[in-house]
Amino acid sequence: MKRLFILCVFLILCVFGYSQLKMSVGLYGGMEINYYNTVNFTDVNEYATSSVTDFDLLFGAFFDIKYLRIMLEFNGAQSGVINLKQVSGGATVSDVKSNSTEDYAKYYINITLLAKYPFEFGFFHLWPAIGLKISSLYSGDLNGDGVSEDMRNYDYNDFYFVLALGMDFYIGDDFFIEILGTACGNFTPIWVKDYTPASTESFLQVVFNAQLGIGWRF
Repeated sequence: MKRLFILCVFLILCVFGYSQLKMSVGLYGGMEINYYNTVNFTDVNEYATSSVTDFDLLFGAFFDIKYLRIMLEFNGAQSGVINLKQVSGGATVSDVKSNSTEDYAKYYINITLLAKYPFEFGFFHLWPAIGLKISSLYSGDLNGDGVSEDMRNYDYNDFYFVLALGMDFYIGDDFFIEILGTACGNFTPIWVKDYTPASTESFLQVVFNAQLGIGWRF
């Protein structure tokens, strides 16, 4: 994670030194929906699924040079929905949905690097973007028993592909309000360290978030 951060800073400095473009900084907050699904299947009519949907709050800061943005973010989940489903012979044998306990918690640090292309319409700027995000779980009570887990047993250092769409509304020449939505797919969704999945197992994790921020261009 440290190496990725250094690389991001280096890229930003390179772009700035080459282009002398205006920079902007800002703060933001928002909400994230984190969906994780595991399927263990024999065939299309015989399988079991385990899914967890977390609802996270997040806040962070960004540094932007027109075509490039780096974001440092903290987010945490203290509620989730767990769904266990088993299908046999094409029929649902069991389908149990439950809410996480009061003690359930996950806390992450995220670094995101986006390549963006802004379209400027007077005071309104619209910018699609693609990029990469690294996310590291630094604390959590995954079992909801009131005791933080030993993170050495887990591998929550994940890499995501990111699609984003941002809208900036300028008030005056330099101050702006920003709305940003992102969709992320996890390249490394297996969270148990040193685990080799069976050929019958598949893993999926997708993340969606919406955030509202303020920024200053200088």
